[in-house]
Amino acid sequence: MIVQNIGFLITMLDENGYPTDETLDEIVNWSVAEDVFSLMGYIKPLFDRYGRCEYDSDRKVWIVATEGWSSCESVIMALQQNYLFWSMCWLLSKAAIMNSQAVHYREKL
Repeated sequence: MIVQNIGFLITMLDENGYPTDETLDEIVNWSVAEDVFSLMGYIKPLFDRYGRCEYDSDRKVWIVATEGWSSCESVIMALQQNYLFWSMCWLLSKAAIMNSQAVHYREKL
């Protein structure tokens, strides 16, 4: 399982640890009409080294924080370009200390 995850991440990231153009295109073009959780599951590993991407089951929101890392910022920009996702799920953006950005996604009720 771990080996598969490593291989999966290698194809999602370039040699410098940034999401590949193919990964960002996948995010932009992801169909979220039926399943937002699969997209969030797809981007979650991209925040493992830096930033934060987790589901808060008590509040029923996804919390995504870039912590100012440009690789994480590029994922947020790709999510913003997925217009259906952004219009359905974006709840709040906040800038905090050290230029961090947190974006909360609420579960559609």
